[in-house]
Formats: sequence, C-alpha cells, structure tokens
Amino acid sequence: FFLKSELPADVFLKLYYKNNRFIGSKERKLLSESFYHFIRHYRLINNIADNIMPESKNLIPKFVIINFIISEFDLSTYTKLNPISHYTKLNSTQYRVFYELLVIFREFSANCPIKSTVNQITHYIDRLSDDINNTKLDDEKRIASIALLYSFDESIISYLYSNVFNDFDELTKFAKDSFNPAKTTLRINSKDKFKEQTISELEQNAIPYSQSKIQPNSINLEKRINIPSMKFFKKGMAEIQDEGSQIISYALNPIKNSTILDACAGAGGKSLHLSDMTAGTAKIIACDISGRKLEELSKRAKRNKFSNIETHIIKANSIDPYFNNKIFDYVLVDAPCSGFGTIRRNPEKKFKLNMNEIEKISPTQYQILEYYAQFTKIGGYLLYSTCSILPEENEHIVKKFLRNNTDFVQLSLKNNLSRFNLPIKLDENYFYTTIYPHYFGSDGFFISLLQRQDY
Repeated sequence: FFLKSELPADVFLKLYYKNNRFIGSKERKLLSESFYHFIRHYRLINNIADNIMPESKNLIPKFVIINFIISEFDLSTYTKLNPISHYTKLNSTQYRVFYELLVIFREFSANCPIKSTVNQITHYIDRLSDDINNTKLDDEKRIASIALLYSFDESIISYLYSNVFNDFDELTKFAKDSFNPAKTTLRINSKDKFKEQTISELEQNAIPYSQSKIQPNSINLEKRINIPSMKFFKKGMAEIQDEGSQIISYALNPIKNSTILDACAGAGGKSLHLSDMTAGTAKIIACDISGRKLEELSKRAKRNKFSNIETHIIKANSIDPYFNNKIFDYVLVDAPCSGFGTIRRNPEKKFKLNMNEIEKISPTQYQILEYYAQFTKIGGYLLYSTCSILPEENEHIVKKFLRNNTDFVQLSLKNNLSRFNLPIKLDENYFYTTIYPHYFGSDGFFISLLQRQDY
C-alpha cells in the first residue's frame, strides 16, 4: 500500500498503527525497522525479485524474503563476504524464522532453496559493487550500478555526479550514508543549567547520548525514547531539531530586539531557535500555509515560555495585505523543496524523486524568494535555505535572484558561522554552504545569506 501512497514513510506508519491499535510496542519496533529497511533498499529488492526470483508473480512473499536476507548485509560499510557461513552461525530462533519464511511461501521451497538463494543475492550485490569500483567501466554503467545498489532513481544519481560531487568516491559515500537511520537531536535552550539538567535526566534514566560534533548546545540520543514524557521537554528546556537545521539560525545570526520574518515556518523549529538566540527579545512573525503546523508552533512556544512569536496563516500564490507597510531586519525563506537532504529520515525520496519532479519545484521556490525579499529593510538580511542538496533548488535560485534584484548582494557566511565555532565547509568565496548528510550525520541543507543595499 505504501508504494502507491503519496504519504511520507513516517506519516504512513503513524496512520497504520493508529488504525491497528492491537499491535504491541515490541511488534511495532520490529515492524518499523523492517519497514524502513525495505524502503531504504526498495529498488535493489525489486530488482533482485525480478532477476533472481522471477518464477513467482506474487511480489509480497518475494519482497519479505529478500528484505530478510539483505538485512544481514550492512551495505553502508559493505565488503565482500560469503553469507552462507554467516547463516550457519545464526541462532536457532533466527534461522527458524528465515527457514519458515521460505516454507510458508511454499512456491519458493523448490525454486528458491536457502543456499542457492543467498548465494545468488550475494553474487548479485558483489557484481554491482565491483562495477562501482571498476574505473575501466564507462561513467553511465557505474552510475547505474550506484543507483541500483543504493536504491536511488538513476536520473538523480547521474545529476549528483555531474553537478554536485564530480567524483565517484564522494558520490558513493553519500549513497552509502543513505542507509543510516536519521539521528534524534535535542537542541537545548541556552538558559543556565538547562543542558546540565537535561543530561542529568537522561543519565538517571540510563538513556545513552553523545555530544553533537557541530553544535555546542545539542546532544544526539543513541536510542529512541518517548521525548514528550521527559521533564526537560515538558519544561521547555530542549526541543527536537536536526543539527543541520540549527545551522540556518546561526548563519542568520540575529541581534536582540530585532524584527524577524520566518516566511515558511512550518511547525517553527527555526523560529524557536531564533527566539532562544535573541533571549526572547526579537519580534518574530512566523508564517505558513498550514494552520495545523502554526498551531503546533504556538504550543511549542508556550512550552518554551516564548511570548515574542506571532503566527500568521498565508495563502499560496496570493498577495497578502497583512504585510502592507511591514519591513524586517531579517527575513528567513526556508523554501518548500524536494526534501532530498532528508533521505535518511524519508527514504522513499530515494526512488520516488526524479529530476523531472525537481524541475517542477524550482520555479515556485524562486517566486517565494522573490516575493518575501521585498519585506527586507535596507541594510537588512535575507537568508535563503532548503533541506535539499541539489543545485537546481539552491545555487541556481540564488544566482537568478541576484541577477534580477541588483539591490541585494551575497554575503560571506564565514564570520557568522566561525563566531559559533561551527566546522562547516563553505564554497570557495564563503558565499554559501551545502551541508551533506554524510559530513556530520545530519540532514542535508543549503544556506545562502544576502543583504539589501541602498542604491
């Protein structure tokens, strides 16, 4: 059902569990892990089903068996191995589960015996891996192998090679990283002892965590927990926010008592961070087309004890009289995008997105940037960001905007980011940065900072 759905994987699972409340917590954990593993490897699994198990027309049992087999591979650090020896070491319960999968779907008991099936899959994966590393093969063949082994749409991988990485080693690192689950990061508000108290509660409950490598006020949780039930969350000491997302607020770097427009605020993670950075003194207008998301932002602001955030629902593709005679010191346009930087969190984007879809998005992104730029005061700052790593949605948008709006200039990000000691790689002119997921284990983001001039 999911493959035909337009819903993101996490939303689909939430609705599924809501409609099947009889499923217990342990079963949900196992089902969720298997579901996400299947989605992350979907193209590979589907291809194996067609090439190694072509006899059956029933896809579901084939998918279940193949998903189980390749779950024993760690393709993010894949090296050649002979899994037959591995399977002989499985404990009796694991082996029985695997064997019974084959027996339950009787049509496979003769056509797909366990040893030959595992061997064929191993050799198939080996062949793809060899093709990726074979420098004598033409680029198209290596690109096709990367796309298949790591379950991406081929047009996306081809675009990434030609326009982003220009290097097979770096492209492969990015593709491998897509198999890693997204981290859960806590951004701790900057008041005294909030971090100390948050860490104390985690340690009292034996919850493993690690310090963020790039954010001084953030920690990464090493396992899933019920965060809303924790005292530090209820008291507004910490919020869930990806490390990459936090860098956007640091790049904007607003001062106290300023005015800020968060044009595409969503549920307000960045508005809350900007409020914390200005000690609740900035006047923040958070806008979005989704009233539901803005309601969530209002609840979060109340929990964090921020009274300086005002929300406003906007209508798409229309001029809003609400903004008449309003100008801001800072305008943040975190534009709607493909979300390709969030593929570890939304793995279905690996095979559902293609370059045709991307090309449909970019005109809207430009229109949004063009519209909200007018509310930047002279001398004020405009930041454009996306949770995508594709130039079509990023650098191309900014360059077009600068050509058509000569009263804006691009600023170096170096001073703002170095002020917070963030080890972020910038382009050669320091004008923008693309944060790739495999750099720090965060979501992927693009950031560019502009300033309005008086001409």
